[in-house]
Amino acid sequence: MMDRLVFWLEQLGGARPAPVNSRGRAVALGLWWLVLLLLTLAFAGRFTKFVYVDF
Repeated sequence: MMDRLVFWLEQLGGARPAPVNSRGRAVALGLWWLVLLLLTLAFAGRFTKFVYVDF
């Protein structure tokens, strides 16, 4: 059970190559990475203390 969980987490995280056998699986993988990118962009900068000053 734990090995299966580690395998899936490694695949989702990009540490292990995901076998893309069909077009649907390729689209699902692309959507997964798009969701991760959008989450990163949505929360980038919210928790930083950077102040931009333009002279």
